[in-house]
Amino acid sequence: MINPYLQALFNCKQGDKVVTGLKTYRAVIISICLVLSFLMHVQAQDNDVWHVNFVDEDLSNALTKLSLLSETNIIFSPDQIGDRTVTLSFTGSTAEILLRLLSETGMGFKDRNGQFVLYVPRRKEARYFIRGYVEDDETGERLTSAHVLETGSGIGTSTNEFGYFSLKVPGKTAHLRVSYLGFITDTTEVSIAGDVINIRMQKSLTLKEVVIYSDKKDRYHVVSLDGEKIRPDGIESAAGLGGEFDLHQYTVQLPGVTTGTDGIGGINIRGGNNDQNLVLMDGVPIYNPTHAIGVLSVFNPYIINDAQLSTGSFPARYAGRLSSVMDVHTKEGSYRKWGFTGGIGTLSANALIEGPIVKDKVTLLIAGRIFVPQSFLRKLSVNDKEKNGVKGFTNYTFNDVNVKLNAVLSSRDRIYLSYYRGKDTYKDVTEQKTFTDEVRLFETFDKSLEWGNSVGILRWNHELGARTFSNLTLTTSQFSLQSLDVIDFKATVLTDPRYTIEGFVHREFKSRIEDLAIKWDVDHMIGARTKLRFGISMTRHYFKPKSIAFDDQAEIEGFVVDEGTIDDALFAGLFVKAGEYGLYIEDDMQITSKLRANGGLRISAFSNGSKTYFNPEPRLKLTYSVSDKLSVEVAASRMVQYIHLLTSSGIGLPTDLWVPSSEKVKPQTAGQISTGAVWSPESHLSLGWQIYYKRMHHLTQYKEGASFLLKEGAVEAGIIDAADWENKVVQGEGVAYGSEWQAKVHYSKWDASVNYTLSKSERKFDKLNFGNPFPFKFDRRHNVSATGSYHFNQIITATANWTYGSGSPITLAESKFLYPGSGAFLPLAILEIGERNGYRLPAYHRLDLGISATWHRPKAQHTLNFSLYNAYGRRNLLYVTLTRDSEAQVFENRQFSVLPFIPSLSYQIRL
Repeated sequence: MINPYLQALFNCKQGDKVVTGLKTYRAVIISICLVLSFLMHVQAQDNDVWHVNFVDEDLSNALTKLSLLSETNIIFSPDQIGDRTVTLSFTGSTAEILLRLLSETGMGFKDRNGQFVLYVPRRKEARYFIRGYVEDDETGERLTSAHVLETGSGIGTSTNEFGYFSLKVPGKTAHLRVSYLGFITDTTEVSIAGDVINIRMQKSLTLKEVVIYSDKKDRYHVVSLDGEKIRPDGIESAAGLGGEFDLHQYTVQLPGVTTGTDGIGGINIRGGNNDQNLVLMDGVPIYNPTHAIGVLSVFNPYIINDAQLSTGSFPARYAGRLSSVMDVHTKEGSYRKWGFTGGIGTLSANALIEGPIVKDKVTLLIAGRIFVPQSFLRKLSVNDKEKNGVKGFTNYTFNDVNVKLNAVLSSRDRIYLSYYRGKDTYKDVTEQKTFTDEVRLFETFDKSLEWGNSVGILRWNHELGARTFSNLTLTTSQFSLQSLDVIDFKATVLTDPRYTIEGFVHREFKSRIEDLAIKWDVDHMIGARTKLRFGISMTRHYFKPKSIAFDDQAEIEGFVVDEGTIDDALFAGLFVKAGEYGLYIEDDMQITSKLRANGGLRISAFSNGSKTYFNPEPRLKLTYSVSDKLSVEVAASRMVQYIHLLTSSGIGLPTDLWVPSSEKVKPQTAGQISTGAVWSPESHLSLGWQIYYKRMHHLTQYKEGASFLLKEGAVEAGIIDAADWENKVVQGEGVAYGSEWQAKVHYSKWDASVNYTLSKSERKFDKLNFGNPFPFKFDRRHNVSATGSYHFNQIITATANWTYGSGSPITLAESKFLYPGSGAFLPLAILEIGERNGYRLPAYHRLDLGISATWHRPKAQHTLNFSLYNAYGRRNLLYVTLTRDSEAQVFENRQFSVLPFIPSLSYQIRL
């Protein structure tokens, strides 16, 4: 209540007899009176005084004791208090004690009807930027996607693919808490001095575990459904064929991912073909990402730093494929000490050496891998062929090498130079004799297949300022494949030895694509809640196809062609140049404390001769954190693919012909929408669910009976196996939709996950299958993968992986008969083909078991792994073909399977 003697003063009018100058000081006096009135009101409310004595008392406990002592409600949230402690010995009123207790917390309180309500004053917008790198303390390796949190403000961010972060903070000092799986979470105090900060993290030496937690202070951290983060320790938990720790073996266990029998045929995601997966090695596309016909990936597991698989939402920075993005980052190499990792198993032998050329400045990494069975496979095949009455051999091998050189030029500049080369070679030679009463036939079949990738990268990282990170990259990527099939024969009619027929048939296929690209990407931190990315890219494609078939009767300008006459020189001018361009902008924004958005737009273009295509590619993902335990997500994207993969193989053998979009062949496009939720009811349990719908346009496939072709005019039509490939392909539509479920649990010494996918994928081409829709060749209605591991102790771990999939569609010949032909020496085999993909193979399922032991010595870590592939010996069918029984003289379907029960042993050492 206002003092009555001042009431007239407040109500005085001009002309009243008051103190001279009152008009001038009226406002000041009113303010003083209001303050005095407030203090009198507080004193009237809280006349009692109390004595408190707190020594290192939790602030929340101190507030509770004060509330009980004064019999006054003090309302606060434990999240506001945190783990603060206080020491205070003081006598005063409740309000005075509260002022003392909260003096160093930045908190205030308000009187609400006789109750004190604590609050955190709204902070002004952050004025300072702090930036730096998060790295492994032992090696200096930069850590991708490490989480950085400023504990005072609750503002957080993640490091980019080069371990860089930029964060807007309220003051010139900040307390940063940095967390990364497998490393000790630590809090450090840093000052804003304009310099780049290096935060070093130490590896955790405790038992491997998966920890799911929520930090309420981190207002801008929400869980995303898409973008499965894969790290080396996760890959090592999924040992597959040959006891290999392989990225491919891990990926096929994820929801939405399918593959052919025993992994053959590559990876197919959400109804897409394997060429529709964008696989990146340090940002550069890999055209054939597998060894051993799809069983192993081209990524040596020793060099993987981390990888991320995106299947439902695609940030605008990614382009060129329709179905998924597998972004793999390789290690930089140790900046502080030399190290060695080596291992040998049933399938491969690996080695990696890394270390500083100049400590903390220049590092070198070299890794290599070879196929182990090549040393004895050829000899085994010779014995096997002899048992079947023929001569010859079979051999297969692969190898790859990675070299990486990195240099720190300054605190703001780094240069990366890296090279990869991988190669697979298969050869099968068979010599057989066929003797009858009338004919003596000698035949030699020589089949060889060779394919490989190579990648070169020159990269410059530069920090443009406190808020801006630049990455300029010059790259080259090549893929080549060569297939050769030669048949030599000599037939002698015994009734007339003078009548002898001899000759050859030569079929050769070669495919090569070379890319030269430059791109510039920029990360810019606008504010505490907004991160902007933009960039530009240009790629020059060179397509070099070759397909040739000729025999001893073929002629060129009147001369009979002999083997070896035609060589690559005739095809030197047969290549196509095309350009692909992209410009994108991407915004990652925390709209509210619960809602996050990643939206962007990419404008892409493709030029091939006189034809140029332009396409907008909008992308949007919204993630809403309903609570600390539940997040939901909605995503929509449009993708464009300007290059096409043509293959005539029914089981996905690597006979890949890459061709560009042209005036006749339009680019492939796809639009996808998806939504889902992830729920973590407990810290050890996570449940996820997604549904998706994807429609694809201008999918490309060979016409019925067509194969690898070239343009007319290079050589005689009888030599080249066709004319213009553009007239031998058809384009159609596709649709894929489904639901994916995932459950992960970590409890005590147990880790387990179960993934289930219910899906459908169809194709429709006007000129295939009479225009009727047919199942995609990797359409599987049900797909299940279950993995589990048990840690007996810090040394021994047992694992089990079980996979189930509905039978894959297959096209079968419904009948076959021999037609003598007109003057042919041997009769022709005529097939009557049934409905395209009208049959299905039996369901596929397999159990893999493994046990590993890891023990440490002062200077080395040893790992020994024993595994059983296909533990219960399931004979899963790879394909079915129609063959003729020579004795019964009838045709029958013959089934083929590849991999039976296989035990494996592998050993690894780290120095």
